[in-house]
Amino acid sequence: MRKSIDTLLRFPCLFPVKIMGSQHEDFPQTIFDVIRRYDPAIADEQFEIRTSKNGSYVSITATITARSGQQLNKLYLALARHPLVRFVL
Repeated sequence: MRKSIDTLLRFPCLFPVKIMGSQHEDFPQTIFDVIRRYDPAIADEQFEIRTSKNGSYVSITATITARSGQQLNKLYLALARHPLVRFVL
């Protein structure tokens, strides 16, 4: 039987979301803006940005306060559908 995210996590909880995309000057701010729609209280220090060794890709890890499975699903869909995003983990 497949369990839902609501039975796997206890809400609210801190939940890391990793977003990867090609190097683009607007990528970090765009991702920050999308995430803040789903976690308006997230602090700047809850974002970690890394650039790949060759500088082609950027990854952002955002540790959000997850309040429900529905919130996480909506966030993942919004990020995955964004044209600057390559992967969301």
